[in-house]
Amino acid sequence: MKAYMNWSSGKDSALAFYRAQQSGLYDIAALFTVVHAQSQNVPMHETPLALIHRQAQSIGVPLTSLPMEPGVSDDLDRTQMLQWMAQCKQQGIDTAIFGDLYLEPLRARREKKLEGSGIQAAFPLWGSQPRQLMDEWIDAGFKAILTCVDGAVLDESFLGRTIDAQLLRDLPPSADLCGERGEYHSFVYDGPIFRSPVPFRVIRKYYRDYPAMEEGGQGCHRYWYLDIG
Repeated sequence: MKAYMNWSSGKDSALAFYRAQQSGLYDIAALFTVVHAQSQNVPMHETPLALIHRQAQSIGVPLTSLPMEPGVSDDLDRTQMLQWMAQCKQQGIDTAIFGDLYLEPLRARREKKLEGSGIQAAFPLWGSQPRQLMDEWIDAGFKAILTCVDGAVLDESFLGRTIDAQLLRDLPPSADLCGERGEYHSFVYDGPIFRSPVPFRVIRKYYRDYPAMEEGGQGCHRYWYLDIG
């Protein structure tokens, strides 16, 4: 099946790409990335579009990026997505691959966006155990660093660390090993899907405070980010 990969620049999309590739079921013809219209960075991962292009070049698959304004309406979001999927259908693409693991509402939202497009969703990592996935990640030879951490779960010192066995041992019990609940996000720069390592440099650390989302919540929720280029 001819497919496109929803590419976040991080660990899960890379491992989903790898599994899909190894399965022999998919011909991955494109990477698809949503970026903030102004910053040109991937949401939450904060990976610059220029680095996404380097990843795509090393993988050997063309990249399409869709700029989105923060807070865009669901109708506009769906319109833009349907335009992208219409282009895919013209190229013979009939499958969209995602790197989700077990969050049912997120999967349902992905599938709903595909309704009426003629494109089906595939989830190569779905239902896998976090420990199994992380062992597979390390054994396959992938390399990635943490570019975002949720300050309510992980402290600033985790930012910029490599995803390896030591990091997994250092994660607190409250954190999902795969960061599936948003504990961390990453940038993958090497591994079996790449022809050569993706060059990058670390520029600085910074944080953003967001209003507390809980009902009646007060104060702020802090996320730490790594600026890379």
